[in-house]
Amino acid sequence: MAVALPDDLKAAIDSSRADGFPILWASVDESGQPTIAIYGSTHVHSDHELAIWLRTEGRGFLSRTGKNAKVFGWYRNTNTNVACQIVGEAHRV
Repeated sequence: MAVALPDDLKAAIDSSRADGFPILWASVDESGQPTIAIYGSTHVHSDHELAIWLRTEGRGFLSRTGKNAKVFGWYRNTNTNVACQIVGEAHRV
């Protein structure tokens, strides 16, 4: 079920890289091996969608989520004490 992101959280996500607190993303490959990575390009795409710009096609995050779309994101800004867990499915567009 999609949840509408509050405006203050949208702003925090959009400025996360510039603020020094990029979002950490976890995904799992087809063998069940988890991987975590920081994607500073994460930004708000709509009221209930985030987007990540990835430059390498067919490898890494795109490869893993092509086989298992479930992802988990973790955002935490220790300066503002704002944190959130992001659970969802990744789709290439």
